[in-house]
Amino acid sequence: MTKNLFSVIGLVARHSKPHIIESLLTLAAHLTQRGVRVLIDAESMPPAGDNTPAYPAVEREDLGKLADLVIVLGGDGTMLSIARVLAAYRVPLVGINQGRLGFMTDIPLHEMLGAIDQILEGQFVPEERILLQASVIREEAEITSALALNDVVISRGALGSMIEFEVFVDNQFVYSQRSDGLIIST
Repeated sequence: MTKNLFSVIGLVARHSKPHIIESLLTLAAHLTQRGVRVLIDAESMPPAGDNTPAYPAVEREDLGKLADLVIVLGGDGTMLSIARVLAAYRVPLVGINQGRLGFMTDIPLHEMLGAIDQILEGQFVPEERILLQASVIREEAEITSALALNDVVISRGALGSMIEFEVFVDNQFVYSQRSDGLIIST
């Protein structure tokens, strides 16, 4: 057996798509055969059955503490939601595209096992992504805060009038604006 670059791998799947469970279990079995310890996101866990192998279920928020790598089976939406949860842990993410179009989940399903083998053997080029931290502050009180991987959209929502806001980057005032909205991207 070849030495794996990652020894504990977390798996996350878009749980609203039942056909993904088969891919998840195929990947989990493949990783186990390679000597990798597999953890499955509790929300993605397939229903227990007579023939369903047992893998440790881990809460999504804990995957970053326990896994050396997290593999996401789904589309870009699933990848974005996981990236926000795991950002603080700086755990590498790999996306297996189960959707129609994947910019971040760029490994197609039919190449999944071969691509994962290459990653385990260190045959990959890591790509760093910049995260944005966005906060909404009204009258000096933080209303909400979130991390964004691609972009932050500030919009007027259902309001009929324009919105007025100020933009700060690293606590430095940039400008104020009146408009329908603003898109800030990485």
